[in-house]
Amino acid sequence: MEEMFKLLKLKNVSFKKSHVMIRGALGEYTVHLGSGEVQMMAGGSLTILPLIDDDPKTAEFVSKTILLAEDEKIKDPTILGTIRSLP
Repeated sequence: MEEMFKLLKLKNVSFKKSHVMIRGALGEYTVHLGSGEVQMMAGGSLTILPLIDDDPKTAEFVSKTILLAEDEKIKDPTILGTIRSLP
């Protein structure tokens, strides 16, 4: 996973134990590498549905990380509403 994000040149993504750490424009997030659960730092849980793929867990981690690393591009009103409502 770490090498994949280096290839994608996501400079605001790092790894800490079992989490991907993401510093977005709208907030800071973590994605758990076991469950795919997303947490907004100093906030709460953020629900982002996984994509359908042959390797669903990897697709889930990659899609959530890229989405949150470029959070200023999010158009989904449900996700944006959740991000903006968390402290």
